[in-house]
Amino acid sequence: MNSYFLWISLTLACSVILGVYKLSKKVAVHKNEPIAVSFFTATFAALPGLLLLLHALWFNDDRFIRGLSLPDHALIFIKSLIVSSSWILSYIALKFLPLSLASPLRESTPLWTITGAFLIFHEEFTFFQVIGMGVGILAYYRFSMIGKLEGIRFTANKWVLLMAISAVLGSTSSLYDKYLLQSKMIHVQTFQTWFYLYNSLLIGLVCLVTRHKSVSFKFKPSIIITGLLLFFADLFYFYAVSTEGAMISVIAMLRRASIIIPFFASFLIFKEKYIFDKSIALLFFLVGTVFIILGAT
Repeated sequence: MNSYFLWISLTLACSVILGVYKLSKKVAVHKNEPIAVSFFTATFAALPGLLLLLHALWFNDDRFIRGLSLPDHALIFIKSLIVSSSWILSYIALKFLPLSLASPLRESTPLWTITGAFLIFHEEFTFFQVIGMGVGILAYYRFSMIGKLEGIRFTANKWVLLMAISAVLGSTSSLYDKYLLQSKMIHVQTFQTWFYLYNSLLIGLVCLVTRHKSVSFKFKPSIIITGLLLFFADLFYFYAVSTEGAMISVIAMLRRASIIIPFFASFLIFKEKYIFDKSIALLFFLVGTVFIILGAT
């Protein structure tokens, strides 16, 4: 398979799984303690990799998990610091924001990633990609206007601020992924396994520190589902990023097409308001995504 179609296909598969993951995450965090939910989600996401790691150690088999140098472990630990911070802020904000607004806010990550890809990796953009980015910015502005109708001012709401910071951290993580998987050429499954293990450890420490401040935690089956969905979504994503010639800017934009599933679920399940206005904003986002794809071909 042509490498271009390979990483595009992997990214689209990731996007579909991420859409279901976002819906499952909303169910898991609903009327629940967000940091504890984040920890158990990370733990269940780490479980498949942990089993592979134990297999590698017990049978001395490096087909799935390979050895890493101490510097590589340090690099992955930094990745975990970035992601765990983004996760915690995202889970907290998601608890207090409508899903139809929170999801697009989190999906502003590609706009920051595209900028970073241009400045750091010198990825070149076509005319269509520039149009796509412009339309995407208009979509996010439209969502901010709708937010005011629901009493949410994007410039003064602390939950919006937390979600925005989470998006910037998510963008930083994406750019860092390209560095680790393409420049440093760390083995994908090894990278994912240690990243999840470190991520679980960090979020677990945050849970211990904040447990006396937290509301009651209720374990739900959706937490297990959320963790496993995240594992498979990231597996496709990491393989896409590691593919030679893959553009992190395009991957980031395509990956955020996952907004579609939670967007419609927000109206069918959570009965959120302003479906027409939000649909127009979503249409702008999708048009921008199409232009980004056309610009990459």
